[in-house]
Amino acid sequence: MTSYPNRPAFFAQRVIRLFVKTCAMQSLGADAFALFCVIATQEDAKRYKGAVTFFNEPLMSLLGIRKWDTLDSLRRRLVEAGWLHYDPPPTGARRQAGSYWTLIPDGIDDLPDTAVDEGDPIEAAYRRGYADAKAGRPCQPYPLDGDGQSKAYPPNGYSDTEAYPRNGDGRGDGRGDGRGEPSYPSPIPFPSNTRPEPVPAPPRSAPPKSKKAKPTPSFTPEDHTVASEMWQGILAIQPGRSPPDLDKWANEIRLMRESDRRTHAEIRGLVQRVQADPFWSVNILSPAKLREKWDDLQLRLSRNNGSKASPSRVHTPGRYDGLDRRAYVE
Repeated sequence: MTSYPNRPAFFAQRVIRLFVKTCAMQSLGADAFALFCVIATQEDAKRYKGAVTFFNEPLMSLLGIRKWDTLDSLRRRLVEAGWLHYDPPPTGARRQAGSYWTLIPDGIDDLPDTAVDEGDPIEAAYRRGYADAKAGRPCQPYPLDGDGQSKAYPPNGYSDTEAYPRNGDGRGDGRGDGRGEPSYPSPIPFPSNTRPEPVPAPPRSAPPKSKKAKPTPSFTPEDHTVASEMWQGILAIQPGRSPPDLDKWANEIRLMRESDRRTHAEIRGLVQRVQADPFWSVNILSPAKLREKWDDLQLRLSRNNGSKASPSRVHTPGRYDGLDRRAYVE
């Protein structure tokens, strides 16, 4: 097992900057860069006193990956590219974690550790390399080995011709405006077969909700008349009673006529006999109740052979012709 090397202060920042400057993510991938940053920052947190140790599962959790194969592939890529050192635990050692530390690949350690943004002179070397690559010339985005600090930082900066090689006609490439720093090269056009970005369709507005029309009553005028007659009879017995919904009553008359096969004459006849009876007249107070007790009413009221009961007839309390009154209370 290789021992952990000596590290200068802030080594993690430098190695991450070099990883970015060499565009290593283009070949290794962003997930590999995430693993590289985790190891580098943990080395810095430990003040470079030793290797970073991780079991697979915690490291996968930090990286947001779920499969061991993915972690193994990322490690292999970094190790083969020279950016990572990894010592796996001995075979069969379940309680020993793997050891990690970051490395700088050969040939990159002597690159100038400078910024690559707009405010640094080395940025011109990137623009020069872009122009060389576009023109088909060998690309030199960095000073060559041995060029030294003066090559990386020329005293007067890079000239326009160094940053943007001329086309040989003495007029330059037309990218500068003559008033200061030349602008960036125009981007390389996409191939003609590249599909354009789809234009999102405008959101569809929800159609207005239509109010449901009330169903048309299916009862007949005569159904309504029978219901009204029944109400007038009840009102004569109980003058202070609140008026009912006669449409609902008419619909109950329709159900008796259509579902129970009762005729209007039969319904009128039974209503008259009920309203003439002292007991039933105060208990059958709607067509729905009349329909529910129809068979019992036919049986009990037929004993009087259709004759009207005398209003002065006295009944035994709690009983009527042997029938429990409480079963008929509405």
